[in-house]
Amino acid sequence: MKDLFVQVLLLAQMAGVLKLGNISLDGTKIHADAAKSKAVSSTYLLALEAHLRAEVEELFVLSERADQGEPPDGLVLGEEIAIRQARLARLAEAKAVLEARHPR
Repeated sequence: MKDLFVQVLLLAQMAGVLKLGNISLDGTKIHADAAKSKAVSSTYLLALEAHLRAEVEELFVLSERADQGEPPDGLVLGEEIAIRQARLARLAEAKAVLEARHPR
């Protein structure tokens, strides 16, 4: 269980959703906001990756339409594509690290 917890922490840190630092414990009880709905499984990671790839494809189609004179209202396509490609890159890095540690 400890190894799995370390893997989850490393994956979260590599995905940019966790920053590790010093933790001090004094016995104070604090309500946690951790929820099962926020847990990430490898199946969910793959689904998230597929969803992001579909969004990137859709944005490229919108970009092509904008080049032909149909610009979408209030959407900066270059920024949206860059955001999703950055997420895909972080997911790929995290997956590579996990695969290196535990090949199938």
